Amino acid sequence: MTLFEANEIWPANNDPNFELTIDASQLTAKQTGKFGKNGTALGVVQGSDWLAHGSVTLERANGVIFIRPGRYDFEQHGSFLDHPVRNFETYGGFYVGSRAGTSVGTDYLIRYSGQPNVAK
Repeated sequence: MTLFEANEIWPANNDPNFELTIDASQLTAKQTGKFGKNGTALGVVQGSDWLAHGSVTLERANGVIFIRPGRYDFEQHGSFLDHPVRNFETYGGFYVGSRAGTSVGTDYLIRYSGQPNVAK
């Protein structure tokens, strides 16, 4: 899914229960944190796919790593200064995704099937 496709779906969607399934085997995610006791670690999708998927939560179960489902939205992360680069890009994405700030869309869930390529 490209950023263009993700941003086309968002303003057109009016179903809060809408879900999209992506083949994670086509993605590469860089693990950016250590796996905790709950079996999860932070990750970032690499390459141009980052524009649509961004930061993800990786889950390790029985030695296999998956990407947990995540919402496609334009929500600020913490205060603006907590994550200034991420939040600046979120506002820019909203401007583009909402067709120059003139309309609003409905957030949707992205589920990932298969295993991503994981870089450490």
